[in-house]
Amino acid sequence: MLFEDPGEPPDTPPFLAMGLVPGECAEPVLEEERDPAGFAAVRSSALDAAAVLAAIHSVPPRGAGLEAEPVVTLADEIDRWTRAFATVPPDLQHEYERCARALHATIPAPLDPVINHGDYRLGNTLCRRGRVEAVIDWEIWSVGDPRVDLAWFTFFTDEARHPAAPSDEPSGMPPGTELLAAYVAAGGRQVPDLTWFEALTHYKEAGATALLIKRGRRAGELAPAIARMVPALPGLLAKAEALLG
Repeated sequence: MLFEDPGEPPDTPPFLAMGLVPGECAEPVLEEERDPAGFAAVRSSALDAAAVLAAIHSVPPRGAGLEAEPVVTLADEIDRWTRAFATVPPDLQHEYERCARALHATIPAPLDPVINHGDYRLGNTLCRRGRVEAVIDWEIWSVGDPRVDLAWFTFFTDEARHPAAPSDEPSGMPPGTELLAAYVAAGGRQVPDLTWFEALTHYKEAGATALLIKRGRRAGELAPAIARMVPALPGLLAKAEALLG
């Protein structure tokens, strides 16, 4: 951010100016077109994004002026998406309450809180020449457990089989194990109990997508990727419970 003015709302609105960052924004596993010629750049960008996430998580919340920000506990994180499920039509809810109970019953020991993006994936970055130029779309950021971001990031890889993906063909994304290794190599902490967070990710994806489906129905139009998610919701919840054992 270059400068800002608080204004005097409502007559004079607040104003801010930001730099214009060049770069491309794409989520490889959700792209309809997959050109192998671009796979090297996708791989490089993804590994760089893992290092960028380690850098974000290394910033102490207190050092960023966020000492008064409440920590979102793992129970809070489950409840956020449970509240989302409670607002959608019954045909989109499935067994969400049972899944939430299973998550609550198996919560692992928390790690020290960090600044979490909340929706960290390659599609929420601007990349150029195989490097991340900027991280965008911070609207659900919070202070909480770093594994929330990590499990979400690795969900957008080929082997994770994201249900909104239009194809099972390779996208150029490295596997989750490589992303995690790049994160640790860049200074990120070791991440125990990641399977529980993978279960949380499936629950979160189901809840967030149910909201998008609800809004799309109201608008009278569902994007193709969102339409593919309608029959996938019960499978996401079942996979979450399976990961929890």
